[in-house]
Amino acid sequence: MGGRLDSTNVCQPILTAITTIGLDHVALLGPDVASIAREKAGIIKEKIPVLLGRIELEAQEVIVQEAHRLSAPVEVLGQDFLVCYQESLADGEVFTYQSQNRSEVQLKTGLLGLYQVDNAGLALALCDVFCQEGGLSLLSQDEIIQAWSQVHWPGRLEIISTQPLIILDGAHNPHAVRPLIETLQERYAQLEKQVLFTCIQTKAIEEMLDLWLELEGSQLTLTTFKDPRAYSAKETQEIALQKGLPYQEWKLFLTNYIEKESQQSDLLLVTGSLYFLAQVRAFLIEKISRR
Repeated sequence: MGGRLDSTNVCQPILTAITTIGLDHVALLGPDVASIAREKAGIIKEKIPVLLGRIELEAQEVIVQEAHRLSAPVEVLGQDFLVCYQESLADGEVFTYQSQNRSEVQLKTGLLGLYQVDNAGLALALCDVFCQEGGLSLLSQDEIIQAWSQVHWPGRLEIISTQPLIILDGAHNPHAVRPLIETLQERYAQLEKQVLFTCIQTKAIEEMLDLWLELEGSQLTLTTFKDPRAYSAKETQEIALQKGLPYQEWKLFLTNYIEKESQQSDLLLVTGSLYFLAQVRAFLIEKISRR
């Protein structure tokens, strides 16, 4: 969840960072961006540096005000350090990075997704501040590239199979779905896309479905999974009927997809819930290993 109420906030940090602000966990964090920003700013500690990712101005102002109140130095993406996307490669995103500590340098993330450029830039800025605070030398360009080449994040634009092409992504709110769709359009515009989706009951399902329905060249299928927070099969089928979408049990869907002769122009994305992906990932790894 992150923020004031997160269990990790009992720690005394040497650095803090806030990546983005989106409308999620609204029952606990608040109904609007400013309220959520105040809760996220709860991790800021007196005189401890805080770095901010790409955050909309309303939320950024709330966080910066709290940092100033606590005399915490602030660095902001787009002001104190800059990233600029260049191109997408099979194994990552190429971008340039520049800050007061580094002249412009070209780097490559170890993760797929346009949004990973911002994440990588923030991570590098944190690393540089950490080195400065500790009197250490900054990492070299080669050291950065080597480190990022070893990064692996299950369930985040994870290619779990190449034949057929199956991708897992845990985007579970509109704030995460939008950049995921942008990445799919950038990387896989030429492919026909199947999207298998479900989410838990506390998420903004209507808004997410509307976003997925806008993805060109795609077919959206709804499903559900065993979890007390998930929608029942009946509830999901009713939602599917209202939206004019197909519904299918996820294990059957995946089994049929893998066993059929997959076209090279097809891509399957399984998404909507990290809890769901935990079950799907284990199922697919076993299923694929037996082929």
